[in-house]
Amino acid sequence: MLLAFVRSYTQANPTLPAHGAEGVQHVAFEAPSKQAYEAWKRHLLEQGIALEHEATWRQGRRSVYFRDPDGHSLEITEPGIWPDPPAKRVREPEADAGP
Repeated sequence: MLLAFVRSYTQANPTLPAHGAEGVQHVAFEAPSKQAYEAWKRHLLEQGIALEHEATWRQGRRSVYFRDPDGHSLEITEPGIWPDPPAKRVREPEADAGP
């Protein structure tokens, strides 16, 4: 789950602990398929949200940028723009190693 807060509300509410970022932030979401990516672009346009930029990355994969009401940069990408993170390696304890 990702929660995005209205900055002015959270800063003005004294019952909440201090939180929120200053300046422009960026969050990217990876669509599960090229079809889903295109559907998100259509949805944004249907909602009257301006598409700020569409980039073409390596291997022809695309991402689209737009802004939230606070001016933060949001991005939706086609799948595969970022490589999968390497699996965490678990080091086996040595048989004769003590605590």
